[in-house]
Amino acid sequence: MPSIAVNGADIHYELRGTGPSVMFVSGAAGDAGHFERVADLLADEFTVLTYHRRGNSRSVRPDGWETTSVAEQADDAAALLSGLGLAPAAVYGNSYGAIFALDLFLRRPGVVRRAVLRAAPEEIAVTGKDSVKLRAGTSWTGSLTAKAALYTGEKTSGTLTGTDQSDFSASRHTNDAVVKHRIHVPEGAAFTRVAITSADHLPGSDIDLYAFDTAGNHVGRWPGIRSDEHVDLPPGDYDVYVVQYQLPTGATSQQYTLWSWEVGPGTPAVTPTVAPATQKVTAGDRTEVTVTWGSAATRGERYVGVVEFGDGSTVVGRTALAVTP
Repeated sequence: MPSIAVNGADIHYELRGTGPSVMFVSGAAGDAGHFERVADLLADEFTVLTYHRRGNSRSVRPDGWETTSVAEQADDAAALLSGLGLAPAAVYGNSYGAIFALDLFLRRPGVVRRAVLRAAPEEIAVTGKDSVKLRAGTSWTGSLTAKAALYTGEKTSGTLTGTDQSDFSASRHTNDAVVKHRIHVPEGAAFTRVAITSADHLPGSDIDLYAFDTAGNHVGRWPGIRSDEHVDLPPGDYDVYVVQYQLPTGATSQQYTLWSWEVGPGTPAVTPTVAPATQKVTAGDRTEVTVTWGSAATRGERYVGVVEFGDGSTVVGRTALAVTP
């Protein structure tokens, strides 16, 4: 996969076909692979650009880079289009990619021929509440349906001794400071979330989380400088590594905890009410739904689930929902 220097980051991309240019922008944890099938189909008539956004998959985070912004992601997309000579392009953004594409369209109209924005935000996190309101945009006229489900997680624990500060992206391995877990996500599941949290580990430590598919491709974001990380895995098989990068002064080992939530297809722990569950919409509407779990959810429990939106016949978008009542 070729790469190009963009705004201080090395962005990996793929080009297919010839014709008018089309760019696909992935959501928070997505990468170019999410659009592989549709890109192959469009390549007969279009020049199709897919890419790994900075900090995702092969586009590793630049030195000193720890966080991003909508504007930065949009500027990366603009520079990529210009650098490859593909502007102006039709730009399709999915989930959070739709937010990046919208910002690109509004601030850099010279590089965008038209924009297609699909699906709701990637995730909503709620703590200490009994409900949440979500807003969703629609690109059709007809019905909008919504339903929700919450699932409890499972914990796996073990001991990590010492630290490993090697370039893990270049050489995957295990040792006393690195443990590997094999994760299977069944067909029909929305996703399985694997996560580590600072609350489960010693203050001042840095535990990193990596996930790779069976082809060896990195999935999700590259780890940051804290022990609060998660990856949402679509159906398939994955190797998930927990790496003890740093320990506080005086500590030589600690117990780690890896959380996992399988979101669907099994019976949810809590089925929140969604109001309205069905409503009439017009293309371009910004509609609102309220998701309520109330006393059905246990205080202090960590839930992960999904709000699923449809048009009356098919699923058109999902919003991940992390809830700690």
